Order: sequence, then C-alpha cells, then structure tokens
Amino acid sequence: MKKTAKEYAETRDRIIASQLSDIQDVVNDKMKEITVKIVRDKNLIPPRLNLEKINSYTFETKGDNGSGAGQRGLITFDLANMAVSNIPFVVHDADLMDPIEKPTLTALIRYYDSIKEQKNRHLYLLDLMNFMPRRLELQSKNVR
Repeated sequence: MKKTAKEYAETRDRIIASQLSDIQDVVNDKMKEITVKIVRDKNLIPPRLNLEKINSYTFETKGDNGSGAGQRGLITFDLANMAVSNIPFVVHDADLMDPIEKPTLTALIRYYDSIKEQKNRHLYLLDLMNFMPRRLELQSKNVR
C-alpha cells in the first residue's frame, strides 16, 4: 500500500511539473509576442514567468527595473493570460498605467482593442483622461 501511494505521489508530481511547464511556456511565448507588438523592439527582454511549484512562482522583467517597465510587464501578463485562456476581461487602474511611456501605453490600448477580433468579450477600461470607467463592447464573428 505504501509503495502504491508513493508511486501515485511521484506520478502526480511529474504531471503537475509538466503542466506547470506547459502553462509557463504558453504564457511566456504570448508575453514575448505582445511585447514585440507593443514596444516594437525584438531586443527588449519580455517579462518572464517561472512557475517553480504549484504554490510558488517568480515574475520579472530582466534588464529594465523602471516602474513603467514593471507596470507594462504586469499588463502584458494579464493580456497574455486573457489571450490564452477563457478570462473574459481585465481591469486596470489608471495609476498602474501612469508611469508607462505614452507610445507604449498607446500600443497597449491598441492591443486591448485588437482582442475584439479574437473574442466576443466585454472589456472594461479606464478612461485615461477622466479616470472614469467606460464600457467597450468588443464583438467579433471569429470567436475561438
């Protein structure tokens, strides 16, 4: 009985490690794709997610420790998760967007808008001028 329990635990741990690795790869690939679209610099290192265990992870943007890069990385992470999963929407506070450079912020907002071609979703964005929520209905015929 103890041998069987040990074998089950080892199998479970291998499956979890494999699934975490797969999730990490999918999210990191999507963050790289989004970063290139937003920043338009293939040399810029995108944010990186490392799923160490089921209850332990690291998230970093190497080579750029500025607050704007950190915030962009967080938004990129949210967009990547939205793109590769069934997350219906993301909400970001204007304070999160404040330190991001204007051209990058514009590109982020354009990327939000491009999601309408992929999913039939309702996205809630903050109006950057008035800091008032506004609802954008993004609908598409090409729903995955």
